[in-house]
Amino acid sequence: MSRIVLTFKNNPKEKEIEKFLDSKLSPAGYIKELVWAVINGNNPEIVAMPKTLESQDNDPADGFNFNIED
Repeated sequence: MSRIVLTFKNNPKEKEIEKFLDSKLSPAGYIKELVWAVINGNNPEIVAMPKTLESQDNDPADGFNFNIED
């Protein structure tokens, strides 16, 4: 069994993600459905964030290819 712990930084982007997931009946179930969609080739559209918000985020996974087929 895999367990994932999400931590959120104190920036606008991550605050919105946390707020969005907290509004779901089952945040873990929602994330599982997103992963399942990606596995089955139904990649959800990712909306680009404005540059002002992107510059505040130092994501260690930036540039990492998460596509398991590559």
